[in-house]
Amino acid sequence: MPTKKTRAKPLLDTPPPHSEDAEKGVLGSMLLSPKAIASVVDKIDSDYFFIPANQVIYNAMIDYWQAGKPIDLITFTQYLGDMQLLEGVGGAGYVTGLFTFVPTAANLQTYMDILKSKYMLRQVIAAGTEYIRKAYEEQSDAEAILSGAQEAFRDVKSFDKPEKSFKDYVLEYVERMESGEPADHLVLTSLLKLDEISPLRKGSMPLITGERKQGKSILAQTIMANVCLRTKKPGLYFSLEEPIPSTVQRLMANVSRVPVSRHYTSLMSEEDKKRTHEAANKLMESKIKVISDAFDLHTIIGRTKRYAMDNPDLAIVVVDYAQLIRVPYKKQTTRETEVASVSRAMRLLCMELNVPLLLLSQVNVDGRARESKALEQDATANIHVERDVEDEPNKLMVHIRWQRDGESGISFPTTFMGNIYRVENFIDIPEHENPLNRFAQGN
Repeated sequence: MPTKKTRAKPLLDTPPPHSEDAEKGVLGSMLLSPKAIASVVDKIDSDYFFIPANQVIYNAMIDYWQAGKPIDLITFTQYLGDMQLLEGVGGAGYVTGLFTFVPTAANLQTYMDILKSKYMLRQVIAAGTEYIRKAYEEQSDAEAILSGAQEAFRDVKSFDKPEKSFKDYVLEYVERMESGEPADHLVLTSLLKLDEISPLRKGSMPLITGERKQGKSILAQTIMANVCLRTKKPGLYFSLEEPIPSTVQRLMANVSRVPVSRHYTSLMSEEDKKRTHEAANKLMESKIKVISDAFDLHTIIGRTKRYAMDNPDLAIVVVDYAQLIRVPYKKQTTRETEVASVSRAMRLLCMELNVPLLLLSQVNVDGRARESKALEQDATANIHVERDVEDEPNKLMVHIRWQRDGESGISFPTTFMGNIYRVENFIDIPEHENPLNRFAQGN
């Protein structure tokens, strides 16, 4: 007679991961040794506890301790009673049970490790359940859902990492001062005035603003090409306005310095062919990645994080441009609120990855970033570009309207070479006179 198969119990009918003993162990240790509270308060919070009564007791104990009152079983039990919390957590008997649950506080760290492990698993379940629901309800937006799920899983809190002390940061800064310029924090663009006045810094988000057809994208593409080809490090370019072939065409002209109008063999000189061949090799060997099919915030963040994980030496990210990004799952919101969400997310992203992120933005007639003041509030610098297309079409004025780490209100000219989609130094400074050479290596 065939054996009857037992149906597996549905996962959703199973209580989420937790350890009642570990929760009691942490609270009991805190009651036994109030000094242990100091080692707990900065490492876990009430969310790490699964049992509601234990969450209430933990919060009450922290409040009582932060008020400077000595904790023992009797006074704390009385405090819970005074706050009308005692009956809700199971009465004086439950609190006494916590006190007697562990003989000493020696194993507190072990209990906390178990607590955090179970909490992480509950976060994974919560994130997975949320995106399973979205996958059923919003099936047409698969890429955004996948990117959002990946981001949610990466945001799951892990165990505490050792933190540097303030003294460590001061010592690091002094060491950089003694060794010369802090080159490890700067990303050189080869545009000398920009590198001198408003250098790109790791973790920064400069905002490049300007009216249409003024040269924002060409400046950003020049910076990315200069950085990536000189350092041989990866760069990520989100082209929300043009397909990849158009960006490739621009970069080929930019690097080869052969105008697009001559990008046909029949129109090229032998020198053109040589430069084009060299440029193609440089670009193919580079680690530049161009993405033109990401239009929502979750997709851009997800792909950036994935690329950074595969390329930990990522040198620069460019997003062209902010107003074209959409925010999924936002219901009944204004465009200003949507752009503000984009701005804040981009700022947090570049800080998390410790990579400069150039965010391009169009401006209104008053010169302010279009659709949201948050763009300028979140940015680390406002680099505004403009050209006098009729009188001086080959001069691109760069205005450092403001910046957090340096002098503001400074303008300087650059050479705008529209036929090769490139921006150059306005005056060619001899290489041996370049003050940035002394720390150019390694960036």
